[in-house]
Formats: sequence, structure tokens, C-alpha cells
Amino acid sequence: MAVMEVLTGASVIITTVFAYLTWRMVSISQATFSEVQDQTWNAHRPRVLVEPYARPHTNIFYLRIRNVGSSTASDLTLKIDKEFWKFGEKRDNNGLHLQYAFQKPLVAFHPGQDLRFALAQGFTIFGVQSDPALCPAEFTVSASYS
Repeated sequence: MAVMEVLTGASVIITTVFAYLTWRMVSISQATFSEVQDQTWNAHRPRVLVEPYARPHTNIFYLRIRNVGSSTASDLTLKIDKEFWKFGEKRDNNGLHLQYAFQKPLVAFHPGQDLRFALAQGFTIFGVQSDPALCPAEFTVSASYS
């Protein structure tokens, strides 16, 4: 009888160890799967880039907003923190902040799609006689999307 009791006790201990090791392997697999899911989402999510640039061989500055990601940005909302009057001219529909893209959300902004807005000549923005109330040299554009 003693041999059977010892073997049964050993079997219980071995089964407990295997159950613990199996539980640890499942936990590690779940963590790895979660990390792979996060990496996949980050690799395939939309990325909206807002950048100023100067067109080559001209002195005109532009603002470009583009989706450099690999999926569509939904409900893209653009906000600008200051009024910016294109080319320093304050007249109807000439304000960057008044453009449709800054007033209403864009339902879909697809990969590779971009918006371009002419801002002004360099001397209008940075010149000695520039008017920061019309063409501020610094402003912030924020983009939110899902």
C-alpha cells in the first residue's frame, strides 16, 4: 500500500507542476499576442502629418496636410490657434482659418491624400514690415481623427 500512496503523491505533485508550467506558457502567449496586435495596429493606422514647406524656386510658403499612414483617417478635424490671412490680405474667404477643412470635419482622409494651402511670400510672413495679426510667423495646427 505504501508504494501506491507514494506514487499517487508523486503523480499529484507532477500534475501540479505541469499545470503551473502550462498556465505560465498560456500567460506568455497571451502577452505576446497582445503585443503583436498593438504592433500591427501601429503599422496600419492612419498618420496625419501637418507641415509647412516652400515650393522650390519660389518664395511662397505653403501648408500641407497629408495622410502618410496606411489606412483612412476618419472624421479628421483640423484646428488652427490663430487667424492667418493668406498673403496678408484680410478679405472674404481669404483666411486660412475660414477654409472648409478648418471649419468642418472631413469624413474620410485616405492614405496618400493631401491638402495644400498657399500661405504667403516669405517677406509677407518674416519681413520687417510684416503684420503678425494678418500673417503670424508661428501658429499651431492640430489634427484629430479616428
